[in-house]
Amino acid sequence: MFKLKVLNHEVLKEVLEMKMVLKAIENVYVLKAERKTELFPMVFHEFNPGVSDMDIKSGLLKDVDIFGLKLVSWFGENKEKNLL
Repeated sequence: MFKLKVLNHEVLKEVLEMKMVLKAIENVYVLKAERKTELFPMVFHEFNPGVSDMDIKSGLLKDVDIFGLKLVSWFGENKEKNLL
């Protein structure tokens, strides 16, 4: 069984420093320029056109066998419902 770790705002504040984050982002751009990354096809679903949607972006850092994903959702009516 695999363990799943959720990284929320509180956890990230404890373990990350901005300089570390910026350096990691810079390193990924270098790897991308060196063609050492692979992006997988994006998954997109529009629940209600112009009102709510979701996409999943994922990829691989080839030399270190690390893969990950980012799930983003948008619900335009959240502000009216005080769900910011």
